[in-house]
Amino acid sequence: MPSGEALARATALIDIGRCADALPLLHQAIAEDPQNANARCLLSLALLRECRYGEAEEAARAAIAVAPQFSGGYALRALALRALQRRQEAMTSAQRGVELDPSNPDRYNVFVQVALGWRTDLARQAADTLVQLAPASAVAHYRAGTVPMVCEENAAAEACFRRALELDPVFAAANNDLGVVLLRQGKRTEALAAFQRAAEIDPGDQVAVRNIRNMGRHHKLPLPAWSRGPFALGPGLVVALYRKVRNRHELDGLPESARRDISGWSRRDVARVALRVALGSFLLVGISILVIAVVVAGLHPAVTEPAEPTVQQAVATKGLVCVVSSEVSYLAAVVSGVDSFETPADTAGELRELGSDALQTAQLGGSGMSAAEFRDLTAVSSDATKLAAAVQSSTPENLAADANRFESDGSALGSDAGC
Repeated sequence: MPSGEALARATALIDIGRCADALPLLHQAIAEDPQNANARCLLSLALLRECRYGEAEEAARAAIAVAPQFSGGYALRALALRALQRRQEAMTSAQRGVELDPSNPDRYNVFVQVALGWRTDLARQAADTLVQLAPASAVAHYRAGTVPMVCEENAAAEACFRRALELDPVFAAANNDLGVVLLRQGKRTEALAAFQRAAEIDPGDQVAVRNIRNMGRHHKLPLPAWSRGPFALGPGLVVALYRKVRNRHELDGLPESARRDISGWSRRDVARVALRVALGSFLLVGISILVIAVVVAGLHPAVTEPAEPTVQQAVATKGLVCVVSSEVSYLAAVVSGVDSFETPADTAGELRELGSDALQTAQLGGSGMSAAEFRDLTAVSSDATKLAAAVQSSTPENLAADANRFESDGSALGSDAGC
């Protein structure tokens, strides 16, 4: 097949999302014409969409070597470097793309993505220029909205996303992110409808699906943040019951099947509640036993041998360990998701809470757990604390490595406990 025809077919495949099928055609076109910078840029784009970021960066670098004045190669390399957490190199490459083609809105679009969450001032300037260059582009207004969204300027972000949807009502990402900022403003019914629209427009959009699932989890048991401690669980349940009554109509606008999916209780939901109640009960019982022991020891000082753990204690301890392991896998997936509706502070709070739960489980388990389980629980607690700090950091270069280590220790915990 001639290289021109192979390139045309590869472009069509990329446009319909079949990037893996386009790769052999692009390699063929490059083999026949090694100086074709367009073919190398298309190869980098296909690899980016396949999440093969290292290869995408190499392909973009090869395109720059062939055509140093072609801005597209710099833009694609910037996106690949951003995915590889090489922020400074990504900024340099994105800036070079803008310098070579300052009237191209796509170059500013890439610059905003690279600078977002790192150099917010530069991202805001680039977003303003992007909207000026393409005032009728839904993508331009959407990208401009991501800057105030990251800064939690929710009203400004909402205005940008609504403008983008006026220009393109079937823009799935704009619907999803509109749901995010609506939820932050307490507009739960509107937010849920926006997430549902995003999922209907693009059924493969796992971000929207995950946001609906997370919102459903909060709908089932809307505990306030202050009730995460075991002693505050009782009052927190009262507040959760009040919120359930107050928000009882928030799902009315959804189809019956969607309402059933959101309001139904899964094993994970039951496990989360059981973990909170069990840890609270264990802690209260432990304190009661300690107080009684101190009183009895004061009245009748004596040296006694520690009691062997009963079968029931061992089973209860294993159950808690397995729940902690399951929660590690869930939070690792949340951290890996880019567009969850929860703010970094919310996610970091859940991670610190899990770290505290893991440490309490290790302390309460005592002789009822193995040394490997105790070691894994303390490792998970330490990992959760470090990952919480990385999530809240404005320069989370080590986020991926911390998340991988966190998930690995959680898997080891489940394996050692025989979950």
